[in-house]
Amino acid sequence: MNKSVVCCLSAIIAMSALAMTPGGIPKKHVGLLFDVMRTSPSNILANADQFAEHAPYLDGVAISLNEVPVVGADGTVVTSKLSRIMNGSERWTRDALRGQIPVLREIVSKPHLAESFLLFWMSPPDRESRLDWSDDRAWANYAENMAVVSWLAKEGGMKGLMLDPEEYASALQYVHTPADPPFPEAAKLARQRGREVFSRVFKEYPDVVLFTLWYFGRFRHWMETGRQSYPSIRADDGHAFRVRARDFDLDGRIAMFDLVRQADAGAFEGETVVDVPPHAARFFLFDADRRLDRVIYEAETAYLTDYSELYADGLGSPEGRRAQGLVYYAFAHGASGGMAVVNLGGRDTNDLVWKDVNCSAPGPRRLVFWCASPENRSMMLQIDGGAPVEVKVGDTGGKFAPFARDVDFTAGLHAVRLSNPWAKMPDIDRMTVE
Repeated sequence: MNKSVVCCLSAIIAMSALAMTPGGIPKKHVGLLFDVMRTSPSNILANADQFAEHAPYLDGVAISLNEVPVVGADGTVVTSKLSRIMNGSERWTRDALRGQIPVLREIVSKPHLAESFLLFWMSPPDRESRLDWSDDRAWANYAENMAVVSWLAKEGGMKGLMLDPEEYASALQYVHTPADPPFPEAAKLARQRGREVFSRVFKEYPDVVLFTLWYFGRFRHWMETGRQSYPSIRADDGHAFRVRARDFDLDGRIAMFDLVRQADAGAFEGETVVDVPPHAARFFLFDADRRLDRVIYEAETAYLTDYSELYADGLGSPEGRRAQGLVYYAFAHGASGGMAVVNLGGRDTNDLVWKDVNCSAPGPRRLVFWCASPENRSMMLQIDGGAPVEVKVGDTGGKFAPFARDVDFTAGLHAVRLSNPWAKMPDIDRMTVE
C-alpha cells in the first residue's frame, strides 16, 4: 500500500516586504534624510512648509531625537546622542520627552507629514556597550526605553517607529560571538528578548507601525567589505538538502510531487538531493511503496499531561515550571535534536506519553530511553495502560545515556508512558524502538 507524506525544505526564510500593497492601497513615501538626523523636531516643524514645496511627494519624514537627557547608571543625568536607546544602563524617561509631544502633534497635523515616524537605532554605540543576551537587567532597561519612545510616538500622533539595526559601531549585537552561550541557548534568549522588548512596545502603542531598515541578512556582505569579518549566514546561500527515505519512515520507490510548481519532480530510492535557493522553501508530496516502523521517537513529540503555555504571572515560564515541579522543554547539550523534556515526575500526571508507537508485526522489541540524570533516579514504564515496570537510571553525570527494557508488542499502535508519582525523573531526549 502506498504511503504519502508532505515534506517542506527551507533554506531559512528571512524577513521580506512585498513590493506591492494588498488591496490596491496607495503607497506612502516617508523620507529618511541622513543630512537632517541631528535636526530637532522643532526645527523640522519650523521648516515644514519647505518639505511641501521641495518634496511634495512625501507623506512623512523620519524624525530623530538628538541630545536627549537620560538617567545614567549612577543616577546622574547624561546626554544621549542620535537616538541611541539600545543601552543596558542609560534610562530614557517620559519627563524628559514630554515637551516634544506638542511639537510632534503639530508636525503630523501637516498633510504632507502626517505619516511621520520616530527613528531609533537598534544597535549599541560601541562594542563595550553590547547587551549580553543573559543580562536580564540590561534588557529590561532597553525594553523600558522602547516603551517610553513608543508612548511618545503614540502621544505625539506619530505613525510609528522606524528602527535601524545596522552595525554602525561593529558592536556585533546580532552576531553569535564566542562570548555568547552555545548557539541554541543564545537563539532562545534572543527570541525571549525580542518578546520582552516588543511586548512593551505594543502595550504602550497597540496600533504602532514598525518600519525596520537594514535587512539582517545583508550583515555578511556589509562586514566583508572590510569593516569586520563575519561568519557565513545560511540565509544568503542556497542549500543542497540530503533527503533520506529512512528519515521519513519510507521505503522502496518514492515519487516526488512539487506542491508549489504543481508538477512531478522525479523519483528516488534510498536518498536524493534537493536544491533550495536562498531565502526560499520547497514543498513536496512523497508517495512511497512502503511505510516503515519508526525507530526514533523524540521526547519533544510525546504528550505531556501537565504541560501548558496558558499561564499568568510567569508560572508557565521555565522558571515558573521549575518552581511548581512541572514538566517543560529545554535546550540540552548532547540531545539528538538539541532539546529534551525536563522536570518530569513528582506527581502521577507529570508524565510523558508516546501515544502512537507503530508496530507493523507482533513480536519482542527493545525500548531504549536516552536519559540524563545528576543522580540515581527511576521511572515507571507502562505499555497501553498496563502494569508499570520500573526502569532504573543511574547517575549519568548530566550526559545522555541509554537505558533499555524489553517488551512484547502486538501489531498496531501502542501508547508508551513514563512516569514517577513519587520522585523526580531523569531528563529524556528520545526513545528508540529496536
